[in-house]
Amino acid sequence: MIGSMTYCKKPNVLLSLITNYLKKNGIFIFTHRIDLWEKQGFDSIITKYNKFFTLMLKSRPINYLPNNSSFSNKIKIRIVILKKN
Repeated sequence: MIGSMTYCKKPNVLLSLITNYLKKNGIFIFTHRIDLWEKQGFDSIITKYNKFFTLMLKSRPINYLPNNSSFSNKIKIRIVILKKN
């Protein structure tokens, strides 16, 4: 889900659904804006799902659309890879 988490209003519900659809060792990859990550308390949300997923990658903040004049360095994102246990 690249760029889609911006529009997800209920990330807890989404991750709960993902746990039901992924097979063991299935991979869920998404990006999320840092401003929304902090607002939603996303570190806590991921910790809540530790029993279902292994956090394979949580990238450092990186530029979102770095060549776009509207966004450039203003908005940062994180890339996340979760693997179902």
